[in-house]
Amino acid sequence: MSRSIVPHFRSVPLFLAVWLLSLPAVARPWPESAMASAYASGTKVPYLAQGDTRNLQATVEGTATTLDVEQTAALIPRHDVDLGRTRLVLRSRATKVVLLDETFNELWECLGYNPRTQRYLLVSKNEHGVKVTLRGLVYVDERKAAFVDSVFGQEQFHAVSSLYEPVNGILALIGWKDTEEGRNAPVKLYALHTLTDALVELGPPPAPPPLSLEDLRFAKDRSMMGPWIAPERHYTELDPAIWRFSSPTTLEVSYGRDTLRKRSSQRTIKRFVLTPSGDPVK
Repeated sequence: MSRSIVPHFRSVPLFLAVWLLSLPAVARPWPESAMASAYASGTKVPYLAQGDTRNLQATVEGTATTLDVEQTAALIPRHDVDLGRTRLVLRSRATKVVLLDETFNELWECLGYNPRTQRYLLVSKNEHGVKVTLRGLVYVDERKAAFVDSVFGQEQFHAVSSLYEPVNGILALIGWKDTEEGRNAPVKLYALHTLTDALVELGPPPAPPPLSLEDLRFAKDRSMMGPWIAPERHYTELDPAIWRFSSPTTLEVSYGRDTLRKRSSQRTIKRFVLTPSGDPVK
């Protein structure tokens, strides 16, 4: 099954499975800058997924190219085990000639295509230790037929939630920079402007969603799974009532005295007016 997406920052809700290193899937540093060049070197890692798999295919259209993503993913994710394989094929729209053909192991998603930069946006949610975060972001440049590194990788960024605005290609992020203060880096709200590859700090993040009744039973579980920075607080999607793009340049975020048990009924809405190419409007 395939889908075609018209080229204007259209979102593609597909998670791609790729492991990039030939070593076993264990906790390791994330040198994204080195990864970006390794992508284009033709790394082919043995597929070691255990159990049943599923196959998915999608096509994203650019200005002069199309990007095909062919995924074979493990149905049951397992700790420290490869989750699947993804093949990325970049083709000329005019001649159908293959310009780039790479196969990797890891979890990736193609968020869309930017016609102004002529680049596709790829992000990766994967495991390190017992935590799963969005911790990789690269571009595929259709003019160069090559992977391009991002400020996200240069800052060794980890995101526990994200929200993509497809018209201007702005990615809102809740996360932290490992380059800032190591493991003690504070979790903040950021915006990544993919037009200029600028990562802008906006302020404090909204609170994570309440825990389930089962997770609330024990104090250890609350501390391990509750706060954004908790060791087992995995990547989490937030409800549109907590944050949303009300326009292509306006991010609305809802704050309250939330706890791990419930959201506060008293809310304050803060609006961040963003330019497609830089800092928030004062």
